[in-house]
Amino acid sequence: KQWAFGMKLHLAVDAVYELPISMYVTTASSADSLNLTPLLVDARRKLPWFSPETVLADRGYDALHIYKSIVEDFNATPVIPIRAMRKGATKRRAGSELRTEINRSSMEWKRLYAYRTSVERVFGRLKEHRRLERHCYRGLGKIETHCLFSVLVLQAMALANSHSGVQRRCVR
Repeated sequence: KQWAFGMKLHLAVDAVYELPISMYVTTASSADSLNLTPLLVDARRKLPWFSPETVLADRGYDALHIYKSIVEDFNATPVIPIRAMRKGATKRRAGSELRTEINRSSMEWKRLYAYRTSVERVFGRLKEHRRLERHCYRGLGKIETHCLFSVLVLQAMALANSHSGVQRRCVR
């Protein structure tokens, strides 16, 4: 068994349909920036249609290797805000503000980054309705299984709603 103080669920979410498409569970001490590329690779391996135009992430994913991976491996545009400078730092790394083709102060950037709220809604549903806020399982395997079933429930509910005509938008 692996003992750790907390676990993190990393999700790749279709921001238009608010559906999780890939997941990855790590210990809480794992850095976010190390888990984005494996998450996207897993989504592409499992889903033949997965070809994102843009990849949205919060500022915890602001790292040069992530920008390179998104552009080179997925031919997508990264939409990631710049991380705040570390305490005591006097200047940013050279070229850190130029890691995306879209101007961060433009309306297009704001429109695209607004889709991050749909990702947060997915996390909110998982925490509130699927007991991911406070879990009582021990061990990475049990947490991983609980997260997997929770994601499957969200996907099954979306599929059932689309077949019954409740959901307005079509589900892939």
